[in-house]
Amino acid sequence: MPTSNEDDSTINAQSKLIQKKIQVKDIIKAIKATPNKAPGDKIFPQHLKHGTQKLHKLLELLYNSSVEIGYFPDSWKISKITMILKPDKISSNPGSYRPISLLPTLGKLLERIMIEKIT
Repeated sequence: MPTSNEDDSTINAQSKLIQKKIQVKDIIKAIKATPNKAPGDKIFPQHLKHGTQKLHKLLELLYNSSVEIGYFPDSWKISKITMILKPDKISSNPGSYRPISLLPTLGKLLERIMIEKIT
């Protein structure tokens, strides 16, 4: 069972993180660092890269609200699994495939921003 000191340190860490608000510049930096890979949803990284300042402000509001209430939407956690045939393998053999998890773009973007803030 956690001690009072452990609870206090967790609360302090959370409050420090909340004080570090996500800004539009953080979002733009994370978008630029996002590779143009297939998404697990219908939002491609290219959509965000060509987004306007208004889109970036909306993402700033969404992400800061998510951090403040401590909620990461379930829909951002659900991956789409795609099976890819390994090179030089027989397609009729199920062991010839490897799974690829495609996560939603908005969830990956928030994770990228949060890693930057935490480290």
